[in-house]
Formats: sequence, structure tokens, C-alpha cells
Amino acid sequence: MIYWIDIGTCLKNMHFRPKNLLSVIGKGILNYYLCSVGNTVADIVYTKNGKPYFLGIEKYCSVSHSHDIVAVGISKQCIGIDVQYQKKINSAVMNRCLCSSEQNYAGDHLKHFYQIWCGKEALVKYLGIRLAEAVKDIEVTVRGHHFEAVYEGNRYPLTEVNLQDDYEMMICHQDPDVKCRRLEFADIIDYCEFKERIA
Repeated sequence: MIYWIDIGTCLKNMHFRPKNLLSVIGKGILNYYLCSVGNTVADIVYTKNGKPYFLGIEKYCSVSHSHDIVAVGISKQCIGIDVQYQKKINSAVMNRCLCSSEQNYAGDHLKHFYQIWCGKEALVKYLGIRLAEAVKDIEVTVRGHHFEAVYEGNRYPLTEVNLQDDYEMMICHQDPDVKCRRLEFADIIDYCEFKERIA
């Protein structure tokens, strides 16, 4: 299940947003899920690379946020998700981060670049590794509307999720039929730490 929230609509009247607001909301969504299955907020811990996981529950999770969107994936199987706001990218970034086949696919299409970039990010979150160490070693392949990431000789399925215009989301997961559920801020406010700072 992918839970996601658009804080741009939820907090449109907020004049100041704390620097860590998206992270706080991501943790709030994790806590929301934990409480919905009868666990406590203390069951969330992080690896040295920042990948969250649950203690005492056989579930996997992944968190991503960009601009106004926060998304959290929770599954019985390993999962990695990435969401990106599609801002303009200069060619130096593209040349540094994409292999030649990916550059050919991306061309001048911003959406194509973000499909590849989100695929790479989703895979590193799936594997629990750092993007900087693997960005050039991951190749995202595209056949029609089917995406796949190749890394160290292994192939990983990617699923594109269309949330809303100007955003791209990819999920790295063995089940291509992952469901999405949009949350409202009212659903998670009681599960966010420091809620007095963001309310």
C-alpha cells in the first residue's frame, strides 16, 4: 500500500514551513499505519543509510518526499519508492547521472528524465544502499510502459504511479498492483511529532 499526502492543498494557508516538515509528515504517516494495526510509534527505526524499518512487524517500508508530496510505501515484501517534483534539469546533471541508453530515452523530455531518476532512487531505497555509490551502475530500461532497473546483473521491476501533474513516482516492488491511498492532513496530525510546530 502506498499512502500519500499533498501538503500543498492541506497547508495552503501556512506562511512558514519548518525545514523538516516533510520528514515529520513522513514519520506521521508511518505512525498512522502502525497505530492502525495496533502498534506504537516506537516501532520505527532507521538503518545507517536512513532506510526506515519496523521492529517486531514483518513489514517493509519506504518514504519519499518532494516539494508538496509525501509518500510512504508499506508492504509484506521489500519495497522502494521515490517521488519527484519535475523541475528543470540541466544537461550536466543528465550527463553525470545517466548512462547513454538512458540519455537517449530522456532526450529533451523532462518526464522521461524523471522516470529514469525515480527508478534509480526507488531501487536504492529498495536495496537500502546510497544513490551516490550506485547511480552510474544502475540502468533503468524502458519497453513501452514497462520499466525495469538493472544493477549488478540483477533485474528489478519498476511501476510508474501517476499521482498528479508535475510529479513522477516510481515503485520498486515485486507486485505491480500496489494500491495507493491519498490521505488528508487531518488523518495524520495526531501521529506527527512536534505537531504544535506544524499545526
